Amino acid sequence: MSRSTLFLLFLAFGVSVLLRAPMLNRPLSGHHEFCTAFSLIILENWQRDGLLTHSGAPPLTSNAPGDRGATWMGAGSALNNGRYYYLSHPPLGLYLPHLWFRIWNTSPSAWGLQVFGLLLHGLFAVGVMRMMAWFAKGDAPLIAGVLVLFMPAPLWFLGNVYMSDIMVVVPWVWHVVAAQRLFGDVGNRPRGMVAFALGLGIVVYTGWLGILAAVVDLGLTLYRWKRWSGRDRTRLVMGIALAVFIPMVLTAWAYSDAVGQVGLVDYLQGRFRQRSTALGVGEEGALYHLGHLLMNYRTGFLPVLLVLIAAVPFALRALRSGTPRIPPGAMLFTVLTAGPVVLEHALLLEYADHDFVALKGAPFLCGTAALVLAAVGKQPWARWFPVSGLLLISALGAGYFWHLNADAGTSVHKDRGLIITRQILPEQVLFWTGPPAEPQMVWYAKRTPWSVSSVDEARAILVRTGQAQGVLFSPDPGGHGLQWTVVDALP
Repeated sequence: MSRSTLFLLFLAFGVSVLLRAPMLNRPLSGHHEFCTAFSLIILENWQRDGLLTHSGAPPLTSNAPGDRGATWMGAGSALNNGRYYYLSHPPLGLYLPHLWFRIWNTSPSAWGLQVFGLLLHGLFAVGVMRMMAWFAKGDAPLIAGVLVLFMPAPLWFLGNVYMSDIMVVVPWVWHVVAAQRLFGDVGNRPRGMVAFALGLGIVVYTGWLGILAAVVDLGLTLYRWKRWSGRDRTRLVMGIALAVFIPMVLTAWAYSDAVGQVGLVDYLQGRFRQRSTALGVGEEGALYHLGHLLMNYRTGFLPVLLVLIAAVPFALRALRSGTPRIPPGAMLFTVLTAGPVVLEHALLLEYADHDFVALKGAPFLCGTAALVLAAVGKQPWARWFPVSGLLLISALGAGYFWHLNADAGTSVHKDRGLIITRQILPEQVLFWTGPPAEPQMVWYAKRTPWSVSSVDEARAILVRTGQAQGVLFSPDPGGHGLQWTVVDALP
């Protein structure tokens, strides 16, 4: 990549940041900003209690005496010493923002986490451009990098929203870069095995997508088995195995130390039953969740999808004529970027109801669209098409992003959370009745609520836990406020 290409990408990144500036540091609201609040609650608990106090496991319950055992967000297998833990993903995606706030010596905040996400977006765009530059010449790498800066899904989920399974796309795309070098080298020796294995290990330690990337890597190793010597094959297989084994052992050690081995196994089995295609699709059926997944891709990448749909007739014509212009390395790019994502959707279809899951399709979708635009630009009559097409598609992506998220800052959660902080004392127990308490409200309240259905249930909890008094809050039907009543253990 030339310096001028990097400069243009950084210029586009700056524009994408300015585009989102009015939406940053607003009260956390909807469209998965609950993920941001969710992450902030964990980060604040770590900073207040100490990371090692929880053995590196992510705690959701605050350390207030009245909050221990609170049934908000569930209980059971991941409940230990009154603290509920979130163990659905490997921990590196939360360790890094914890380190980020430690470096800056500041408390976790939505603004700080959003800035961290913006930096990840820039690193992601550079990785996509570097990935494309390995096999595509001309304008395609820059086009792909710019597209991932201006599609609605990356604009939102690598800015306003943060969770570990969003961050996983960043180390993953850089692992793809290392895998391209290793599997695409025409020589007789695999190159860059250390970078390849290290990158895969980071992906595995960040999200379950890493396990599926390892499956694809192993498949490519077997496909190219005869190319390498026995020693090189052994090193590569061992590298993949260690890249999976070490992060999984570290994750299992941290989580089981917090909730016990049985508790961890029960928790993960329950989450898999809920999310898996075979067990978790429920009464709606697989077609319902598949439709939801397609809708998420439409919402996150509509302009790019229109380009790809428009290119289908021309691709079919080229295939029928026997002269398809497929760049060398494009098939490897397809396997590395589409393979793990397709496997995840196939195995965890219910999980794909979350629209941030579609973000994992960004490298393949934006990279393929970039190849289409660059190919059209090679025609004598369309010399300026890549530039004009990129500007139009980016503008459409930015406009669609604003259409989807312009009202996302309208929130009742901060108002209600601040009411709770003003009306409850540290020694009182926080009770909540009504619709489930959203993480955004809990973040602003700085307390963990007990979900109850009545004053009598709240009083029974006070007696059982040995607490003297609590406050029962419920939503005000007429607005953003709350109604509340003091509950004593002894009536």
